[in-house]
This record gives sequence, C-alpha cells and structure tokens, in this order.
Amino acid sequence: TANDAKPGDEFGHSVAMSGDFIAVGARRADIGANKDQGAVYVFERKRNGWLQISKLTASNGQTGDEFAHSLAADGKRIAVGANLADGAVANQGAAHVYQIDKN
Repeated sequence: TANDAKPGDEFGHSVAMSGDFIAVGARRADIGANKDQGAVYVFERKRNGWLQISKLTASNGQTGDEFAHSLAADGKRIAVGANLADGAVANQGAAHVYQIDKN
C-alpha cells in the first residue's frame, strides 16, 4: 500500500512491473488542493519485500487529470497516462515518462 493512502485514491487502478520495480497508480489521489490529480507510487524489491522508493506526480498537474490512469514500464522507465489532462483543448490527455534510478 501507499505510505500516504487516503480513501478514494483508487490505488491499484493501474499497475506496471519491470524487473525489481513495480509502479502502482492512484488516479484519484489528491495532490495539494488538486482533487483527483493522481499519483504513481514506485516500489523496489528488496531482501525483505517491497519498499516504496518514490511518489511521482505531474509538475503541471491539475484537478481532475487522473494522472496514473494507465501505466507501462520498461527497465527503469515508466510511462504514465493522464487521460483527462488539459492541453490545447480540455481533457485531451497527456503522457509523462520518468526514469527511475535504482537505490
């Protein structure tokens, strides 16, 4: 579970795994005052189980983006879909790519 889980976050809505890393999406996580902006929690497999090593959010995230609606992982890269992110038009969606550095 997330180290800061709240009711309604929908932690586990999306999941992607690659090697010793797993990314878990919480598309309805509130970030600051932004309701349902979304977040991704990254875990690394250690000797004693899975350890949360990061929480990813969009630096340009807004209310209702649903960042983490979809996830994909390849090696240490994670692609995150925000299906309701605004761009030139409302709710056009966006994809974000992150590089995870191993601890």
